Amino acid sequence: MNTDFEQLFQAAMHLPEVQRVELADLLYESLDVAADPDVAEAWRREVIRRLAAFDDTRDGTTRWEEIEERLTRRLHGPHAD
Repeated sequence: MNTDFEQLFQAAMHLPEVQRVELADLLYESLDVAADPDVAEAWRREVIRRLAAFDDTRDGTTRWEEIEERLTRRLHGPHAD
């Protein structure tokens, strides 16, 4: 990999997951290839479904902020900042 690409990749990896998904979608859409419209639409729906599941935490995940708060309370007590 060249240096510019590696730097761009590393910067992208520091983005939150939702933004990485959005970036991947934008990059995919920027490709100049003849895509099957049915596949493209199915992919678009899947991305939207996953983002909604992530936002709603319907998939049983716990948001990082909640985990961080729990850990902080455990380590420093309930009044920790």
